[in-house]
Amino acid sequence: MIDVDRIFEEPLLEFGRRETSYDIREGVLYSGPVDIGTARAKTAIKLGFVGTPKTIAAFTDWMEKRSGGVTGDDPLNRNFNPDFPGLDPSIGFGCSFLTDPTWVNEIAESELKSLEEKPGAIPCTRRNLRSAYSRALRTNVSSAGCCYLLAFSLSSKTRQTSIL
Repeated sequence: MIDVDRIFEEPLLEFGRRETSYDIREGVLYSGPVDIGTARAKTAIKLGFVGTPKTIAAFTDWMEKRSGGVTGDDPLNRNFNPDFPGLDPSIGFGCSFLTDPTWVNEIAESELKSLEEKPGAIPCTRRNLRSAYSRALRTNVSSAGCCYLLAFSLSSKTRQTSIL
């Protein structure tokens, strides 16, 4: 049997201020991204949403709750479940995460529900979301450089069907 550790050494990853670490989580937490503090570093990331009003609200709430960080839930095993620094620009990623109501493109819950009942629900839903995403890009000039998140959920019946 080949001992992979003897063939490939784990590479050190580079982070901000030329710091290095083997652990991406530790590197981002203590040093930030590799380009932090440089001219090319992003100071803000625009987040747009495509989804139902319910899923968009749920994701927005989650972002607000997690912005202050998340404490790892296993104090005896910090390596496997470390704290997450949160989304404050003074730590971690070193940038702001911005949202704006004009970067939101809602799909009616009833529209998705009707798709779930049809054969091929996953491809239909994908086309529908892609169409909403394209519409958001075409109609909103201020969303230039915006990262769109697709926020939706399917019923457990559809998920089981899609796996089979």
